[in-house]
Amino acid sequence: MHAAVLATDELDAALSSLPPDWAVAELGRDRLVAGPAGAFVLRPCSGELYRDARRVAQIARATRSGFADHLAWIPVVDALLVTGHRVDEPAEATVIPVDMVTAVLLDGVHPLDEEPLRRITAVMVARRL
Repeated sequence: MHAAVLATDELDAALSSLPPDWAVAELGRDRLVAGPAGAFVLRPCSGELYRDARRVAQIARATRSGFADHLAWIPVVDALLVTGHRVDEPAEATVIPVDMVTAVLLDGVHPLDEEPLRRITAVMVARRL
């Protein structure tokens, strides 16, 4: 078995430690999670990193669109692919190990440090996106 693979029950165990003001809903293998720090779709990795990342990103976009029928202001819905261990490969979704799920959800958005902000600004100014 690929080390990045994560069983759905392992993801559920991590989500069970969230405070009571967080909501968790099943979307098949995926989980929609919403709380004070934001809204997220999480997918346990099946071992197919790129396919799983693409799928969870699609579900996050569709979920955000679905919120439009019910909310005047539509929140960002972050896509998180949850793995059994840290993976340092870029993918369409944010990839996090299961032992960081609670911290990522509770901490929400992280401010940009000076160096990444400088690089992002340079890309924007140069219109290289």
